[in-house]
Amino acid sequence: MKKIQLPKMIDYYRKQNGLTMKELGKLMNKSESAISLWISGKRSPMVDDLDRLAELLNVTIEDLMFGAKKTSIISEITTTSEQLNEPRQENVLNFAKNELYEQEKLEDEEDYTLEEETHTYEAIRLAAGTGAFNEQYNLETVELCPSELPPRFDYVFLVDGDSMEPFIKDGDVIFGISETSITNGGFYAVTIDGEEYVKKCYLEDNRLRLCSLNKKYDDFFATEENQIRVIARIML
Repeated sequence: MKKIQLPKMIDYYRKQNGLTMKELGKLMNKSESAISLWISGKRSPMVDDLDRLAELLNVTIEDLMFGAKKTSIISEITTTSEQLNEPRQENVLNFAKNELYEQEKLEDEEDYTLEEETHTYEAIRLAAGTGAFNEQYNLETVELCPSELPPRFDYVFLVDGDSMEPFIKDGDVIFGISETSITNGGFYAVTIDGEEYVKKCYLEDNRLRLCSLNKKYDDFFATEENQIRVIARIML
C-alpha cells in the first residue's frame, strides 16, 4: 500500500515551481497560514483544493498524494555529473550545498514569520468518550492562526476521544458560543456531575439525552438528580 505523503509533496512541488507559501496561497485564494497548515500536516486540503493544487503545480493528484515515481531532474544531474572530471564534480557539489543552505535559510525565515502570526488560547478539554472529570476546567494551551478562527466565539475547546467521529475527531480544536438552553439536535459542551462532554443533545421527558456519533458508544441520560451545566453551543 502506498504511503500518503501529501504535506511533503505540496511543499516539494511548491518549491519546484518556485513559489513561496504566500504566492501559492494567493493563487489558491487561501491565506499563507492555511498553506502552512497543509504543509505541516495539521490540516488537509478539500477535494476541490486538491484539484486546483495539482493544476497549479503541474502534477497529477496521485503524484501530489504519493509522490512521483521518478525524480527525472535528480537522474539527469547524476548522469551529467558522472561525465565530469573530479574538480568539476566538486564544483557541482559545492554549488548544490550552497543552494541547500540558501533554501534552508529562506525556509527558516518563512517559518519565523508564520510563528509570529499565531495566537495563544486557553482551551477547555472536552471528553468525546467516557467523560473528563475535573473539579475545575482542565485548560490546555493551543496555538491558532487567524485563518483558523471563526468570526465570533466565546470558548475554545480541545476534544479528547473519538465518540463524535467522524464529524468531530480526537484532538480537534472546536469553538463554542455561550448558551445555557438546549435546542434538540444541537451540539453542546456540557458538564454532568463535574465531567465535561461534547455531545449531540436532546431534551426528552424532563431528562437530557447525550448522543455520540460513533456507534461504539451508547447514548446516556442526565436527570434532575444530576448536576447539569450547559457551557456552550458548539459552532459547526
